[in-house]
Amino acid sequence: MSLDITFGAAFSGLFVGAIMYGLTLLQTYTYFKRYPRDKRFIRPLVVCLWFLDTLHLGLIFGCPYWYLIANFGDSSNLAETHWTMNLQAVVNSFLAFIIQLFFSMRVYRLGQNLIVAAVACILAMIQFSIGIFFTARSFALGTYDKFGQLTWAASLGLGSSATCDVVIAVSLCYFLRKNRTEFPRTNTLISTLMTYSINTGALTNVCALCSVISFGISPTSFIWLSFFWIIGKLYVNSFLAVLNSRERLRNLGQPYDSSFLRMSNTRSGIAARETMDAEAYITKTQTPISIAVETSKMEHVDDEYSKSPDNKTAGSRHVSFSRCQDISSNTERLKVEP
Repeated sequence: MSLDITFGAAFSGLFVGAIMYGLTLLQTYTYFKRYPRDKRFIRPLVVCLWFLDTLHLGLIFGCPYWYLIANFGDSSNLAETHWTMNLQAVVNSFLAFIIQLFFSMRVYRLGQNLIVAAVACILAMIQFSIGIFFTARSFALGTYDKFGQLTWAASLGLGSSATCDVVIAVSLCYFLRKNRTEFPRTNTLISTLMTYSINTGALTNVCALCSVISFGISPTSFIWLSFFWIIGKLYVNSFLAVLNSRERLRNLGQPYDSSFLRMSNTRSGIAARETMDAEAYITKTQTPISIAVETSKMEHVDDEYSKSPDNKTAGSRHVSFSRCQDISSNTERLKVEP
């Protein structure tokens, strides 16, 4: 077993994964500092993802440590699988599964399309199920030279994960595009959200594709691990980036000239209420609108009828009606001018 294409490649993935874990810590700290009163299920979800990402980092650190430090010089152990190597696969799949379910829920809430959301959830469950199967078979096989038997499982699991990301990204872009309006700042906000969705799906898809190709070409090497180890961390950082960008996106969607609204330091959920209060304030303080309607009526009386002694009306008369209605007070005044 060549160390260059095995642990050398794995070390590259470990190095990048450690850097991305540092970004996870930074974004987790930023989230709890910026959104101390966020929704109840979001905060435990962030803690759970941070714990799983920490566990995954510990597993991928423990794998080369066991082979290269604890059993240094014992080449017979290099061909055998270790429990840290086997477990990291299912932890990585579980991370992707949780975040894909979260984004599938966003797709449903945005577009109210149950079919699209169900397809994304099914694909997420397929990739997680394959992750469980891959881990179980890794324990059963025992050696890396038998990993060629798992090529179909790796292709199906990573392929379903990549397809799920594509479905989520395309659906979010489609439903966001349908919500475009004639307001430039709203369209700018929608375009930014579409860019976030595309970038998130593109990064994970590239890593999944590289991992599938490298595993199919050389399943006994660890080149595929250099891509697979960072997929879960890409999911976590993308999820945290979406959460932490909400305040910036909210500020992006509000008008430039706003002396009444001061929402730069608001927390989640408060901005919408302030906008509604501002609209109510503007509506109640508008100048009342008055509408005046003047109607003229001319009556002509026949000469014979005017000569009748019983008729006291002679010739013709002009009656003018003047009506003024105050919309704000809902009052009406009627004046008759003979």
